[in-house]
Amino acid sequence: MDINTIESNVEELKRITAAVDNIISAIDIDWRQIQQTAPQILKNTNLQNTPDVKTACEFLVKRCVSIEEGIKELKARIPLVDK
Repeated sequence: MDINTIESNVEELKRITAAVDNIISAIDIDWRQIQQTAPQILKNTNLQNTPDVKTACEFLVKRCVSIEEGIKELKARIPLVDK
């Protein structure tokens, strides 16, 4: 293998690693936000239909969707291995 091929492979590995790290970091941030917000909303048995509650619920749903999309993107990057 020549040096240009090696350098190209290293740069590609860095790019892939950075992309995967970004996906995982985004999932982690969303998850921490859910952990902080969900108990306040979901454990409240006297939920009122107020703009604040609606906004908090929308926030939780957006975080869940973001995690779902991140997981799908991460899953798509996992190479399939023949058995």
